[in-house]
Amino acid sequence: MNPSLPLFLVMWLNGPVLAAVLPAVEARVDTARVTLGDPVELTLRLRHRSWEKPALPPVARVLPGFFSRLEAGGGSEAIDGGVERVWRYELRFYSLGLHRIPPLPVTFIQTSGDTLVRATLPLEIEVVSVRREGEEVELGDILPPVGIPGGVPLWLAAMLAALLLLALAAAVYWLLQRPSRKGEEAPAAAPTDFAAEFSRIAAMGLVERGEFKRYYSLLSENMRRYLEAGLQVEAMERTTDEIASALRRIDLEDGARTDLEEYLRAADMVKFARFSPEIANARRAPASGASIVRAVEAAMQAGAEPQALPDDSGEPPAASVPSRAPSQS
Repeated sequence: MNPSLPLFLVMWLNGPVLAAVLPAVEARVDTARVTLGDPVELTLRLRHRSWEKPALPPVARVLPGFFSRLEAGGGSEAIDGGVERVWRYELRFYSLGLHRIPPLPVTFIQTSGDTLVRATLPLEIEVVSVRREGEEVELGDILPPVGIPGGVPLWLAAMLAALLLLALAAAVYWLLQRPSRKGEEAPAAAPTDFAAEFSRIAAMGLVERGEFKRYYSLLSENMRRYLEAGLQVEAMERTTDEIASALRRIDLEDGARTDLEEYLRAADMVKFARFSPEIANARRAPASGASIVRAVEAAMQAGAEPQALPDDSGEPPAASVPSRAPSQS
């Protein structure tokens, strides 16, 4: 067989002759005439001996930007004297006229290391316009604007805008008036009735439930708040000894001072020393606290002027109160 024969004739020879001219390649397209942008399928068929390994042609370099692979020839089909592999590509052309697909070279590598190169025949594809030859497109006149019914009437839009401006002006006025309102004094809170607070603690039922620590903590806290509010003695963050020292610098009757100290120390015994008081004494504790508070308040309402007593350092105390009536506890 003359190896110079065209490859497309070689592809149609019988089996024994085909084996003598392997490897061989063939390229075909499904149509030679296509409209602009429509796909064209390119089929690349390889036939070679089983010990030969084909290297695909550089389709991406030959036809840049105009193809995508549809199907790879991963499998092979046995033929007389060798195997057959097929690759398919999709081509698209975006310019009119005659397009030429150049020969695609395929290299076959043999087990001995030798290589053979075979190339496909060139192909031509005519790309025509979608519009038929001689057909002309007439451009119409520009149409005037079309009115669309609906929307907001002009008078209603003006009214809404006016209302919005009024609301904005009211908001600005309110913001400008806020600083003057900040200076207004808040209404004074009603004074605490500490005697009534003792009665409220007694009604909580803590003694009946055996919650003595919480019970005496509330009683002591109420008395300490009274010392700060009524006698101006800092008591909430001080120990009982510190409170007793502060009470000695106040012009207060010795009996009242002693009652206050003993009341706070009795509460400390339960709170910190885990002392269990007698039930009867525990129930009388709120009344005793209320009696101390009422006695001091009665003395203060009598109108006596507070007298400050100097301490050991010679400095005047922070505050003083008149003496009170004897304790009723």
